[in-house]
Amino acid sequence: MQQTGCPCCGRALPADWELDIRPVRLYREWRPDPHRTGSVVPLCESCAEWLGGLAAAARAPDGTHRVLGGPSAGNRKLVFEDQCQVCCEMPAGKAARMAWVSPTGRRLELFACTGCEAWLTALASDGRTVRGSGDREVDGPYGNWPHPNLRGLKVHLDVEDHASRSLMAETCRAMGMELTSEPADILITQATAAGHAARKVRERRGLDIAAIVVAGLRAKRDLAQALEAGARCWATIPVTPQQLTAVLSRASRGEVGSWDAETCLPVLHTSKLDRPVVQCDPLPGTDLFELGWLLKRFSRGYDEVGWHDGVILIVPRAPSDQLTGVASRLSVLVDGRCTFAVVNPRDVRPPARFEAAG
Repeated sequence: MQQTGCPCCGRALPADWELDIRPVRLYREWRPDPHRTGSVVPLCESCAEWLGGLAAAARAPDGTHRVLGGPSAGNRKLVFEDQCQVCCEMPAGKAARMAWVSPTGRRLELFACTGCEAWLTALASDGRTVRGSGDREVDGPYGNWPHPNLRGLKVHLDVEDHASRSLMAETCRAMGMELTSEPADILITQATAAGHAARKVRERRGLDIAAIVVAGLRAKRDLAQALEAGARCWATIPVTPQQLTAVLSRASRGEVGSWDAETCLPVLHTSKLDRPVVQCDPLPGTDLFELGWLLKRFSRGYDEVGWHDGVILIVPRAPSDQLTGVASRLSVLVDGRCTFAVVNPRDVRPPARFEAAG
């Protein structure tokens, strides 16, 4: 492929490299996903090298060269062929084979979980904000986020992932919050396949004012049980400073609502929304928790993501004329999982349902 202009860096350079993305799903063995066709992103040589370096850096124990909100392997090691070669997690039934293809056709392949696939695809499609060479119109300078007055708030970090815990600690200190192991205002705990978050929320009930859960894609059950046990809100892991700030603000305000059991998203009532929303209609074969997790992972912290009668709604804190751009960016990340439409809250319609006759 020879294209003038690389979407990753935005420069008018020959984009003669490719990032070839082929979704797969587990059915006895890893097979092509019939619900997602995959995509190819043109890249210049410099960006191809940069993306490959980021994927490798995620596995570095000291976090060298990682970017804010990037995945981390933690203490996990690569042992099996079907582990994610970025974060070293075992994919939960869906993954992607990604290949860096040189102008001569040489392929360097990588097996990635759903979250890391979307992350690398996002950066390949537009990596300017991360590299500090440009801003998205709706996002503003990368790394900037509104600082509410949370000074003096006591936070207890119970997060296993070292890179995420370090980022959270730095963010809290930057806003004048106190980190403590004693009973705190806010508990932040990590959901795991072993049920750690739900146990922690139950154990500390009455000691902390509110609990926040951070969860990866494989921790749905623990996340759901932690929310049922009284956790006030949750964020994906990895998390950005902006997303952490937003979830701390929500937890400190004492907002309590109901949660959808399938997606773990808050149930939204359109009668209470006063601005246009992005409606996400899941396509057949879509894992609803995975879709909701990805939308939260790649939305800005102060955007609201919730569930309403069979569809996921995103309420972006952006001017109405920019919502089409928000939907367009997210469609790249969740390719083949849903359709997007910008609508007024009163025009939100549930997807068509087909009843079986018998």
